[in-house]
Order: sequence, then structure tokens, then C-alpha cells
Amino acid sequence: KPYILDIDLDGFCCHKPESMDFIKDGVDIFHDPINNYEQRIEQTAALLDQLNRKPDLITITRSIGGEVSFVPHDKSDDIEQLLIKNLTEIYLK
Repeated sequence: KPYILDIDLDGFCCHKPESMDFIKDGVDIFHDPINNYEQRIEQTAALLDQLNRKPDLITITRSIGGEVSFVPHDKSDDIEQLLIKNLTEIYLK
């Protein structure tokens, strides 16, 4: 069966913490929602690497513009490039 990996950059960098609940058991689980994206990308890559299956298709969504954007415009390229680098290391080895 086809395996499609659909990734939204909003999951790695959220600059509107007032609209999200980052507190779990009294602890700020994301600490720095804008600049901690590297760690979240690395954790996601490690999880994907454990699946031991290469996707047939990978899509990356950049939700920029408008009121629903959680990724600051000045971070979009950096986040996307780091994600692509990690995916390349997993799937082109």
C-alpha cells in the first residue's frame, strides 16, 4: 500500500503560543516555540528513521500568510531546509 508522508512546518515552529496549549502537567513543554524547531525536527527524523519504510511520496506544507500562519516568515526557509536535510539523510542513505 502507498505510504504518503505529509509534513506541515507548523508542527515545528509556532510563533502564536497564545493560541496553543504548551503546558503539560505544569511544565512548558516547548519552552521556546519559535527557536526550538531544530530539536523537534531531529526528534521527528529519529522517529521516521525507526519506521524502516521509505515513503512513496513526501509533501511539505508551508502555511505562510494570513492569520492562520504559525511559522514566522523569516524562519520558513530555514525550517524547511533543515527538514529536507534530515529527510534526505534518512531516505537517501
